[in-house]
Amino acid sequence: MNPMQSPESIAPHPFVELASGSLAGILSWEELDRLWQCISEPGNAPWYLYKSGEPPPNTPLDEDELKVQLASLNTHLRKSHDRPYCGVVYVDSVTQPTLIKILDPESLTSLCNIYGKTPLHGWVISRLKPVSLKSMEEADSDFQRHALGKYLPSVPEITTTERHYAGHVAQTLDARRMGCPLPIVNTCRALKSLTVDQVLEVVTIEPGAVNDIDYICRQTGDRLVALEQASYGYSFFIRKM
Repeated sequence: MNPMQSPESIAPHPFVELASGSLAGILSWEELDRLWQCISEPGNAPWYLYKSGEPPPNTPLDEDELKVQLASLNTHLRKSHDRPYCGVVYVDSVTQPTLIKILDPESLTSLCNIYGKTPLHGWVISRLKPVSLKSMEEADSDFQRHALGKYLPSVPEITTTERHYAGHVAQTLDARRMGCPLPIVNTCRALKSLTVDQVLEVVTIEPGAVNDIDYICRQTGDRLVALEQASYGYSFFIRKM
């Protein structure tokens, strides 16, 4: 490093910047199937598969290896996350993906997690050659410290329905520093205060909150319509029904 150059002035590696940036969550299994089909089309650019706990790969997968790995991942996700929604896969673009971040359902906790480590990823599939994500292991602390900015739909290829609801947020609940059971209690209270068709954004450091949000929606009759990873945490958008 240049002795005159401060660490803050060094641009992050493109892979790290992309993996920690704004990603749209895949909410339905049907949308995930379309994503798998998109990246496995013949002649598509090479893809790297980076598995958590292993060294970053030096070479991309060939087309046959990619299909085998996608089939294995698909089976694991559907078996270990046996729910009517997906919610554990995030992508930079659903139509022209460059990076797909896959969370391991077995590592997720709950909306009330404010002290444990936020799961970094189970697998990352990327067109860019991966580098170690060791520097991102304290992402939960960053999520807790980062100021909440005004939500802007930063991934234009999310579905029309998601764009519609995400653009009509009536209230944002920052649950990143709330101890149990306040995140769940305050989410329910916030939903009661909304009128029909208004949207509540719940921000947390824990992507496993998708399970709690689904439980709340099944009790209230409201609907989870979109989710996103941003620099300040994970956002869950709930429409008042």
